[in-house]
Amino acid sequence: MGIVDDFLEELKAQIARNDGVVSEAEAHVVKHVAKLNSSVDRVVIFKEVLKAVYQDGKLAEDESDVAAFARDFLKITEAEHQSAIISLGLI
Repeated sequence: MGIVDDFLEELKAQIARNDGVVSEAEAHVVKHVAKLNSSVDRVVIFKEVLKAVYQDGKLAEDESDVAAFARDFLKITEAEHQSAIISLGLI
């Protein structure tokens, strides 16, 4: 298993622990990340998560939870986080 598979497995477990219901936004993130090649690095995965959660320009609570989980699980530093949001035009 690659990092994408590991991330998706843990994300699904986290969603189940939170409320047991997969929201439309959470399902969108899972589908978006599942399209990635399994050999991409953790920063690429994090950027894809950010793209998915900010797709509609708003950040719902469940999307915020997914983004925070991704940052923690992927061990994204503050510098990497800032670089990601700048490169995606989110600030």
